[in-house]
Amino acid sequence: MKRVSFALAALALSGCATASPEPERVASGETLTTEFLAGKTSRTPGGVFRWATDGTFAGELASGEPISGTWSVEEGRFCRTIAAPERISGSECQTAVINTDGTLTVENSRGARVTSVIEDPI
Repeated sequence: MKRVSFALAALALSGCATASPEPERVASGETLTTEFLAGKTSRTPGGVFRWATDGTFAGELASGEPISGTWSVEEGRFCRTIAAPERISGSECQTAVINTDGTLTVENSRGARVTSVIEDPI
């Protein structure tokens, strides 16, 4: 499966921190757009997420629990609203960096980083 240079997801739900040097950036801030994620699937240790072109997302957490909500890019930040499951519902805009190695690193407001791999749709 072809990797795409935007890994998100997403979501700062769960992820892996890396001790290795950070990869080269493809986009961040003002150069970050929805085209890097729309229609793609992201995978983290915390789950699999499918990012629709209409601004919705759905997937499955590592526990098998379904997750869904909406997403956008606003003023150079990745924004998401988790609708379900209710226990992790809420909205947040996060700093996001698209890397040349096919990953996306997202940092939430508490400083926690999540790295995910973005793939073409399954």
